[in-house]
Amino acid sequence: MTKRGSIRMEWAAVLFVVAAPLIATAALAAYAAGDQAGRVVTSIPKIERAVIGLATALPPTVLLLYILHLRRVPLERLGLRIDRLPMTVIEGLALYGVAMGLLWLMIDRGPVAPSPLLEISGILGMVLYAFANGFFEELFRAYIIRRTADAWGSLLLGAALSVAIFLGYHIYYRGWHLGWLAAIAVLWAGYYLWRRDVGALAVSHIALDLTTFMINDAG
Repeated sequence: MTKRGSIRMEWAAVLFVVAAPLIATAALAAYAAGDQAGRVVTSIPKIERAVIGLATALPPTVLLLYILHLRRVPLERLGLRIDRLPMTVIEGLALYGVAMGLLWLMIDRGPVAPSPLLEISGILGMVLYAFANGFFEELFRAYIIRRTADAWGSLLLGAALSVAIFLGYHIYYRGWHLGWLAAIAVLWAGYYLWRRDVGALAVSHIALDLTTFMINDAG
């Protein structure tokens, strides 16, 4: 493949990676609003819904790995390092604690109800989705920051772009939810600029998803 063809494939893949979660979140929002299609989904057996939940996050992840292959970017350059595993887990859990602290400060305390995702995919599907999605989003964050720095020479611009894309993934939230998500997006981008450890971000993201998917503010 020529260099120009490689760049076109990369940008086409990036557009799909950005669009796929937006389509998935729009479908989830439609379900939460009581759309008939959502009620049809819940008639599927839970084990099959679990597979569907996992499949939602896997294609963008595989495509992102293909992008990294096109660019010949090793995962170690993005900050996925096995030799830091103990500190990665510790720092990831610390980030999770900070994010939950921000949630406690900003939450509009009121009635809670099971998350639509929990009802759609069941517990197994939710866990599988949280692991796949948490890893994908943080790997994509690292890619965007690094790729922007390579193209325009600015890690800060890449961090700002990663925050904007993250909020785009979660645009169906409103009020304090969106403010909290903006705060943790800045937190995670800032941590990556500081430590370059995508593994810790994935640990934090997965733990946070597993917690917040359990309940959904109904106030």
